[in-house]
Amino acid sequence: MLSGIEHRGPDGVGQYLGEHVGLLHARLSIIDTSELANQPLYNEDKTLVLVCNGEIYNHLTLRQELEEKGHHFYCHSDSEVLLHLYEEHRHEPVIMLNKLKGMFAFALYDMKNDVLFLARDRFGIKPLYYTIDEEGFYFASEINALVNVRPELRNVIDYTSLYEYYQFLSIPEPNTIYENVKALPAGHFALIQKNEVTITPWYSLEEMAVPNKYTDVTVFSQQLFRKLETVIHEHLISDVPIGSFLSAGIDSTIVTHFASKHADRSFTSISAGFPNYPEDESKVAEETAGKMRVKHHTYTLVGGFFDDASTVMRYFDQPFAVSSAFSLFRISKLARNEMKVVLTGDGGDEVFAGYDHKHKPFYIPRIVHYTPLLLRPIIGKLLSSVPVEKLKELAGQFTISLTDRFLNRSRVLSEQEALQFIPEANRPLIERKRLSQHLDDLLVQVKSFSQLHQLLYLDFNTFLKSEMLYKVDRMTMANQLEGRVPFLDHEIVELAFSATSDLLREQYLGKLPLRKWVEEHYPGLGLRPKTGFNTPLAQLLQEDEASRKIVTDLISNLTDSSLADKECIKSVIHEVRSKEVNVSHVMLLVCLAGWFKLRIDS
Repeated sequence: MLSGIEHRGPDGVGQYLGEHVGLLHARLSIIDTSELANQPLYNEDKTLVLVCNGEIYNHLTLRQELEEKGHHFYCHSDSEVLLHLYEEHRHEPVIMLNKLKGMFAFALYDMKNDVLFLARDRFGIKPLYYTIDEEGFYFASEINALVNVRPELRNVIDYTSLYEYYQFLSIPEPNTIYENVKALPAGHFALIQKNEVTITPWYSLEEMAVPNKYTDVTVFSQQLFRKLETVIHEHLISDVPIGSFLSAGIDSTIVTHFASKHADRSFTSISAGFPNYPEDESKVAEETAGKMRVKHHTYTLVGGFFDDASTVMRYFDQPFAVSSAFSLFRISKLARNEMKVVLTGDGGDEVFAGYDHKHKPFYIPRIVHYTPLLLRPIIGKLLSSVPVEKLKELAGQFTISLTDRFLNRSRVLSEQEALQFIPEANRPLIERKRLSQHLDDLLVQVKSFSQLHQLLYLDFNTFLKSEMLYKVDRMTMANQLEGRVPFLDHEIVELAFSATSDLLREQYLGKLPLRKWVEEHYPGLGLRPKTGFNTPLAQLLQEDEASRKIVTDLISNLTDSSLADKECIKSVIHEVRSKEVNVSHVMLLVCLAGWFKLRIDS
């Protein structure tokens, strides 16, 4: 199992081997870099043993409270507070977990009571996967560790997950590419006792947010930026060099501003450069860093995008086709020369409605808008039976659900296109409505939320984890760099979900309070069009013959697999060779092929 995670923690390996429980830890040392803090960690009488991935940002406050109650600490690791909190609240795990501020996935074994206790942070910043069979319960930070010890898992592909991958470029949790491997849901804990596994939610955003609590823009903004400054300050806790990724974007500008203001030693920002391409933001980032008086480095990433493709895809433990992951891997590798911890602006769009394609208001014809909800399905059914095309289109507006509207905006390939990419023999294995049913169930929990907040809630429970957080975790940890995401502090998220929609977004402009603040402090940035951390991939494939050959060779590996339709493979290879590049098609098959090759080679 170690070979599946050792890249995540090169600073030390430790293990606990009990009669029927084993815990393994590969350490990336951040807080208390001494050997005393190596894991597993134990309580005073060594009846509890812990392994943890992540950071507990309020550990000093918790430690002081616990010491006042008589608890004795062995080292200065932030993770050690978990042992003593468990001693205080072993029968009330929800109380224990709600005391934590941070990103974490941990396993704690209670030897006296023979209980294994696992938990994952509120929004799934840190990963945790598991599988269960007749021999036992296995868990790890990455899927490859499970597959290494249970190779038979490879034999049962979840074709519904593959179908969802073709639509969205990633696989929404809790499912994975393997039918018998699941992610522990964010904000949940698991207890393994007497051969039984129970999984229980410990955090729910819908219970913590107070819809429409904030209606005044001034009050909300003051509260928000007071909290943001505090949270970013908390995220600076580290015993190793720390910095940030800085683009021309709003989110990374805010994070770097407050981080550099409160850093108690030199703080470095890093940006990626794509000279002569529209995606290049490096010059703007350099100017912003200069105004902040921050030490700044720009690394040029143009050229050789696919040269290290096999290296990058080694760290995808399942198919993942978000092209910016390649650039993030490269910039993380370079940033590691300057720092061991990096703050990012990720999460700002998901929290403050920054994606136009997902979060802008839906166009709903006036006739539909003014029709009572109960009557809409009836009218829609009547109109759909009329043999007039425009009336059939209008019928769809009467019957389409919020879930389907959200998924239609989120898809890269349509359902029909995605289905065509699956070999015909495997199409009957697909549960086509699995994801939409899951989202329908989620919406029931947030009936009192505004439509915008319902969309954000769906994002939080799907693509935030399976796309953005997956990418940040895998690409930073692959380079022994810890990525931190201050915008996903639960108090920030709860604050945003407690504001009225108009405080977050106008029709064609999101992140209103963030934009206004940035425009006041860094004129010209607040209203700058969103670029995102993108890569000029279409242009690179048109210009670079070597990259085209790497791509076509990789995709050809799928020809004899059961994962992609042969005609689709031929079509995409033809697209690449003729330079008529559909980036989504290319990335879907390249990343699937890279994962497939590593799977059969290992």
